[in-house]
Amino acid sequence: MAEASAAPGEAADVSPPRARLDRPGWGSRGPVAVLVNELIDALRPTPASERRRRAVFTHVARLVNDCFAGDNVLVTAFGSVPLRTYLPDGDIDVCLLGPHEVLSKDSWTLRLRAHIERAEAAAAAAAPAPSLARGRNGRGYVQAH
Repeated sequence: MAEASAAPGEAADVSPPRARLDRPGWGSRGPVAVLVNELIDALRPTPASERRRRAVFTHVARLVNDCFAGDNVLVTAFGSVPLRTYLPDGDIDVCLLGPHEVLSKDSWTLRLRAHIERAEAAAAAAAPAPSLARGRNGRGYVQAH
C-alpha cells in the first residue's frame, strides 16, 4: 500500500482504508449484513421488555414523586432506555432534578430510603398472607391470594 504524502504544511490523510462493499459478503444483502441484522434483531427491545421497563420506571417515579411531593422535583430517564438502545440486561438510568436544598447530597438518599421502606411496609401489611394448600396429588404448595 502506498503511503499518503502531503504538501508541506498540510496534514497527510491517515484514515484507515474503508471496506469495499462490492466484495462478497459485504453488500447490504450479503451474509455479513444478514448476520449483523440478525444480531440487532436479537438485541432489539421487545414489546414485553418495553412494558417491563416502563412499569419499573413508573414505579420508581411514583416513589420519588410521593417522597418529594410539593418540592418541585422532576424524575426523568436518560441514557439507553429513552433511546431504546439498551441491552436485554441493561439498567435504567434515572435522574432527579430539583432545588439543591431538597436534593442535597447529604439528605435526599436518606429521605428516599425511609420513604421506600415505609411504602414497602404498608404494601406488606395490606397484602393478604399466603396460605398452605394441598393439591390433588397431596403435595403442599403456597397459595397467594
